[in-house]
Amino acid sequence: MEIFMRKISQALMTGVAAFSLVGVAAGVAMADSSSALACTLRADVPNSNNDAVVGREGCSNTVDGEGRVREDRNNWPDDTVGSISGGGWGTKTVDGSCGNGRGSYYSDFKSSTGASAASSRATRC
Repeated sequence: MEIFMRKISQALMTGVAAFSLVGVAAGVAMADSSSALACTLRADVPNSNNDAVVGREGCSNTVDGEGRVREDRNNWPDDTVGSISGGGWGTKTVDGSCGNGRGSYYSDFKSSTGASAASSRATRC
């Protein structure tokens, strides 16, 4: 009986150890995934002055990019009413103007890697 209990105990310990290793491996994989996802793009809705914060947050590298405030124009190409570009991106404020007066404005950002983001529209000016 004692030998039987010892074998059961050893089998349980082996199962617990294997389960723990799987949990640790999953934790490492999750940590790597979250660090890869930490770099995000930002394109805020233009504020009441038609300015918007755009750029990259939480990124470990620097790239070139361009941020703009644009007027959404029906049946016409959208009008750029403010822009900022260059390298070393974090977040920057784009100073927008009122373009063609009261209208639907949004911001967008595009990095040199091809990643891009755009805000929702807001009626301004």
